[in-house]
Amino acid sequence: YKEINKYYCMHLAALGFTVFSINYTLAPKANYKQQVRECFDAFRWIAENGEKYPCDMNNVFLTGDSAGGHLAALCCEIFGRSDLPTVFNVQLPSFHIRAVGFTCGAFSMPVLLSKINVPLARTYARFILGPDMRDPQRKYHADAVHLLEGAKMPPVYLSSSKQDFIGFETKKFCKRMDELQIPYKLRFWDKGKDHVLEHVFNILQPSYSESIITNTEMTDFFKSNII
Repeated sequence: YKEINKYYCMHLAALGFTVFSINYTLAPKANYKQQVRECFDAFRWIAENGEKYPCDMNNVFLTGDSAGGHLAALCCEIFGRSDLPTVFNVQLPSFHIRAVGFTCGAFSMPVLLSKINVPLARTYARFILGPDMRDPQRKYHADAVHLLEGAKMPPVYLSSSKQDFIGFETKKFCKRMDELQIPYKLRFWDKGKDHVLEHVFNILQPSYSESIITNTEMTDFFKSNII
């Protein structure tokens, strides 16, 4: 829920961005398709109400971390593939995503399900997929790595670390973008010197030197894509 990232959003706002933080119904009460639909409901609300705020609707950026990284990736792919709005039953807003930032994203449900040695990742994937998790079509449409095929993606910035328990997901996503020749920028940290660069460390601990570098790099990446 949106209050979790309150201070991170305040940090982004302090860097000069108008920030909207999106709530969605949590799993297992909602599956990933309902969560995506709720994101697009929020997008349309922003498109209709943005003029009430200091918004430049020609320069809209999207960022998500962990489960939010998964949803952000699916949303970008829905924008970028003509078949997916129907699959997810969403209506596109009037704006486009100018650039996107994925932080420690949980991109591939099949990969997470296969990680016997990472129980939390497996449990998350089971919650997201719900009772039909063995349905190949359901797993395919929940897999942001597979949905990259044929998607016109906005400029992508990704960050994670070796100490992120699902850092392999970011590497898997990047490998697929390499195969599809989709350009991106990656910041993948090694171990921290005085602290652990845990899952979504730059959001939980924004004062870490590595966090400052990561967050500044991502927002500079956004600014470099302003038109």
